[in-house]
Amino acid sequence: MRVGIPVEEKKEDAKISSRFGRSPYFAIFDDEKNSVEFCDNPNISSDAHGKGPKTVQLLLDNKVDVIIAKELGTNAKATVEAAGIKVYKAIDGTAKENFEKYKNNELSEL
Repeated sequence: MRVGIPVEEKKEDAKISSRFGRSPYFAIFDDEKNSVEFCDNPNISSDAHGKGPKTVQLLLDNKVDVIIAKELGTNAKATVEAAGIKVYKAIDGTAKENFEKYKNNELSEL
């Protein structure tokens, strides 16, 4: 299971970014490999609308199965639903804390 989480820094203990489509980075936790990797979000440099769906596609390209985020915009939600990806509501805290809460079934669906 690969879980994508928007973060402000490339660190496991980074705070979660409150803006999904404009998050500078994503932490991708791989439960099977017990690892974490980070990817840059190239969609933040444009002023154009549509960052949410493009960001969802970025996560799909990185084989993400689940997203944990504070919120998603309307277009990002539609893209996630069409892709069949589950989204969980992030708590205040770090990416690692949210991933651990997800593994322990302590997050609710967004």
